[in-house]
Amino acid sequence: MFDVMGIGMSVMDQLVLVDGLPTYNQGAKVLETSWQYGGKAPGGMIAVARLGRKGAMIGSVGGNVGALVRKDFERHGIDCSYLLDRPNTQTVIVLAMADQSTGGRSLMGMPSGMDRPEPPALQELDQAYILDAKVLLISNFDEVTLQAAKWYKAAGKPVVIDADWYADETFNNMHLVDHFIASEFFYEKLFGKSENFETNLRELKKRLQNSKGVVVVTLGEKGLVGIDDEDAFFRLPAFKVEVKDTTGAGDVFHGAYASGLTMGLPVQEICRLASGVSAIKCTRLGGRAGLPSLETVRKFLETGEIDYSEIDERVAYYRKMPLL
Repeated sequence: MFDVMGIGMSVMDQLVLVDGLPTYNQGAKVLETSWQYGGKAPGGMIAVARLGRKGAMIGSVGGNVGALVRKDFERHGIDCSYLLDRPNTQTVIVLAMADQSTGGRSLMGMPSGMDRPEPPALQELDQAYILDAKVLLISNFDEVTLQAAKWYKAAGKPVVIDADWYADETFNNMHLVDHFIASEFFYEKLFGKSENFETNLRELKKRLQNSKGVVVVTLGEKGLVGIDDEDAFFRLPAFKVEVKDTTGAGDVFHGAYASGLTMGLPVQEICRLASGVSAIKCTRLGGRAGLPSLETVRKFLETGEIDYSEIDERVAYYRKMPLL
């Protein structure tokens, strides 16, 4: 049995750190580059693997870029039995520019010149395989994720969703989710800039239709707020680190959160673990290079110190252009 089953679409990230994002007819000094891989659930699944959990990834890939995506999953021990290859398609490359002067980032999806891989259809998958995990991690609701969530719900297994951006499909299917982890962008779509977090989160929790359900909203540098499975409201501050790039920070938070569930940790401790993983990741460029092992993040949570010996080996690995 797997610990976490992830379902979602993968991309390749070409990452560029600049001293400041250029405006019209201006240039910028490139400080660092890296080639990594992304996608919400895919990014989360690499965090699962880095924390020593056993994961499987459902999705689709195409072309030489897709082959590289698959290779990176397999390098981390992720099962790719249902990472479907789509002939005559190409996995999308995303240009991610990190601005050192502001700490912000800009994302641009580049056309591949070929059709993008179609996501898996339900008839291409196996119900027993989908259910062969302790936790389901998704980021949206489509044909496959909707059915998978229903199966997990019926089996009494937890469903975690990465609700980064507001979508009606997500809001309308919250009753299928046990751990609703939303970004500030989702929250603001519903409640604006209101800081009456406890009241608003309790309203969201009602939609889970589960007294043991959990609602968490991540607030970037302001930390997070949540209602745990004991119906207690809580806040956690963000860890103070030297941020280089926030690309993938939310993705890895959700993967670490799902991992924490499989470890049997209390919800608030899970959130602290996930926050630590995300914070360490942000000290390096990209969503995968800076991901810590369980030992590294535990040391950070205990002492505030980050051991970069293994992480910087990963940085060097991803700095090499894989297409050459």
